[in-house]
This record gives sequence, structure tokens and C-alpha cells, in this order.
Amino acid sequence: MGLYYIGEVIKRTRESLGMTQEELSEGICTTETLSRIETGKRTPNRANFKALMERMGRCGEKYFPHIRVESYKKMEQ
Repeated sequence: MGLYYIGEVIKRTRESLGMTQEELSEGICTTETLSRIETGKRTPNRANFKALMERMGRCGEKYFPHIRVESYKKMEQ
């Protein structure tokens, strides 16, 4: 039973949609900030997390520092 951290969830979701970091971060945060979030060097605040997830069509996602792999797989479906 593994865990994905918040940055990994954002990165996996972004990549599955074929989005670039520039496309996702535009108007929300800098590309550099998004890169730091995706690599786990920074945690997004709730507002940025919500905005990033909404841009990827994942409205209503819960803000947790990590998510179980099984839960993420259900979310993808």
C-alpha cells in the first residue's frame, strides 16, 4: 500500500492530460513554483491546489498532503 504525495498527484494528473507545466501554472503560480510542488520541495496552499486541480478538471478534490495509490487510481477513473 503506497502513497502519492500532493506534488506527485498534481504531476501525474497533469501528465495524463498532456498538459505542460506552463499551461497548468498560467495565472495561478510560476512554472518554477509548480516544478517545486511537483518535486516535493514545496507544498501548495489550499487556494493554489484548488485552482490547479480545477484547471485539470478535478473539481472538489480534497486537500491532503498525500493520497493512497488505490484512492488515486479510483480518482483517475
